[in-house]
Amino acid sequence: MTVIMSTNTMGYADLDLRPAEMQRSTMYISINECPNCGYAEFDFSREPKIKREYLESEEYQSCEGIEFKSERSKPFYKAYLINRKEENTQNELNFLMHSIWSCDDSEDCENARKLRRIACQLLETILSNIEKHKEWADKDTLMLMKSDLMRRGEMFDELIEEYETVSFEDTLLNNINQFQIKKSKEKDSARYTIGTVISLYG
Repeated sequence: MTVIMSTNTMGYADLDLRPAEMQRSTMYISINECPNCGYAEFDFSREPKIKREYLESEEYQSCEGIEFKSERSKPFYKAYLINRKEENTQNELNFLMHSIWSCDDSEDCENARKLRRIACQLLETILSNIEKHKEWADKDTLMLMKSDLMRRGEMFDELIEEYETVSFEDTLLNNINQFQIKKSKEKDSARYTIGTVISLYG
């Protein structure tokens, strides 16, 4: 089993908060999957609450029938399923995002788009009950993460309708929001970084 003990970042994160290098490329080393039962997690020292029957189920083993282009996407999605089952919302979102980024890296565009739409639904649930999650989740950050997921999930009209009248106190956050709306009007689902917005708006 390979375990990464530390990493670093240098540069701007993507608008969905995927970190810059080296952390960007070393994320695959951070996930572990048991070769016997298929249990997937960052840290095997955490006592799993999930029943072995679920790990052996077709739903889990097949990643709910999703045919990923890359094997690297599967452990992250399995870990997402486990945390969804355990109602560990923070880890659920974290693993789902990692699976999305893995799809991006393998040019698995269809599944990346599909998972982004699932993540939007999860974020909508979190944002509708933000008080429950306020210890780890910042509302403005999650709102802008959701907008990037919507744009890259090609939910352009939905993003414009939802965010066109939204205003943030922070200037950078407002600029990011305006950038997302502009790119949605252009039907642009490409990857951009926070640095891109800073270079455009100052």
